[in-house]
Amino acid sequence: GIEEGGVEAVVVPAFEKFDDAAEEPEMEEQEDQAAVPGSLSDLIECIALGSCGVFQEKDNPDGHSSTDTERWLQGKYYDDGGDKLERRPRQIGCFRSARYEPYVVVRWCAGATPFYDERFSGYGKNKIQYVSHLRYMGYAFSVLPEGEFVVHLPHGRSAAKAIWEANGDNVHMDVDVLYHKTFLKELQGKYKKRPRVRLCKAAKG
Repeated sequence: GIEEGGVEAVVVPAFEKFDDAAEEPEMEEQEDQAAVPGSLSDLIECIALGSCGVFQEKDNPDGHSSTDTERWLQGKYYDDGGDKLERRPRQIGCFRSARYEPYVVVRWCAGATPFYDERFSGYGKNKIQYVSHLRYMGYAFSVLPEGEFVVHLPHGRSAAKAIWEANGDNVHMDVDVLYHKTFLKELQGKYKKRPRVRLCKAAKG
C-alpha cells in the first residue's frame, strides 16, 4: 500500500478495558485478563457495555485521535475499492496532533530501523519520540485493517509513573526540553527534510 522503495509503519488501533475497581488487585488483573475482548465482535460488545473504550480517550485524547478509531469501528479499513488483494489500507495523511503516539508495527531492518532513544526511558515522550523519528525518516502510516487491535488492561502504577507524578512540573519540563530542544533538532539536522506525514493544518502542538 506504499510507494516502491517506501517504508511504512502500521498503526494498531488501541483500546482499553476500564478498571472495575475490584478490592483485590491480583484478582482484578486475573479477571480482566479473562474478560479481554478476543474478537472484533467482543470488542464492540465491550464498548457498548461501557467496559471498553479508545485507549486514553479522556486523559490523552490527542494520543490516538489520528487513528480515527470511530471510522475503523465502522469497518472502513481501506482508502479505495476494487479487488480485496489490491485495496490499500487506510493511510493517515496527516497527524491531528504532534502528541500522536500510536502503537506501531514496523519491518525490522538491521542498521536502518531506528531503536527507541534510551534518553526517554521510564515515562514521558517515549512513543512520541519514536513516531517522530519514523516521520523524519520518511515513513508513511497506515491503519491495520480487518478488525485487528490491541487492548490495554488496568494495572498498578509503575515505578516510572510514580516518579513522573511525584516530581511534577520539574521532570515534565526536563523531558519536554529534551524532546523539543534537543531530540527534534537532532532529527532535523540529520535528515534535513520535512516529515513525509506532516501535521494537519489545525493540529495541536
